[in-house]
Amino acid sequence: EDEIKDVNEPGEIVLSRVVIPEYVVVHNGTPSSNARDYYVTYKDYIKNVASSEIYATWPRATIEANVLAIMSFTLNRVYTEWYRNKGYDFTITSSTAYDQKWIYGRNIFQSIDEVVDEIFNQYLSRPDVRQPILTQYCDGKRVTCPNWLSQWGSCNLGEQGFGTLEIIRNYYGD
Repeated sequence: EDEIKDVNEPGEIVLSRVVIPEYVVVHNGTPSSNARDYYVTYKDYIKNVASSEIYATWPRATIEANVLAIMSFTLNRVYTEWYRNKGYDFTITSSTAYDQKWIYGRNIFQSIDEVVDEIFNQYLSRPDVRQPILTQYCDGKRVTCPNWLSQWGSCNLGEQGFGTLEIIRNYYGD
């Protein structure tokens, strides 16, 4: 899927500016499945996904880089109204085949909770592009994905002393 969406197609609804939403609507399954929709605060959604996707014991720069990727991915879905433009009444799914892992009612790790509280209003973009980029990622062990952030690879970089933005640039470029 393209990291930057063409938002000039007729009939599409696209926000005029990037907005950090108060809530996201999470469809707890694949897009076409008959699954429950949950209204979740944006910060709680990000904390849940990060706690589901990465380890709380990883270096702080690694956690920050992964949280930035999670937030940018989410905000791309919000900004482009990705699912609403396909006729669905939700913001994002809990399916990793389409989006990010979200688990209803799961525990949140303190180190992730703190990082999200500090940087929840940030996202990644490209020069001269308004929309947050669709920052795709994979675990980097079971699956490797060229030009995507490797979660385990980002851990290795963090352990080597790479900073947050150095980790981000390693995978997504400048």
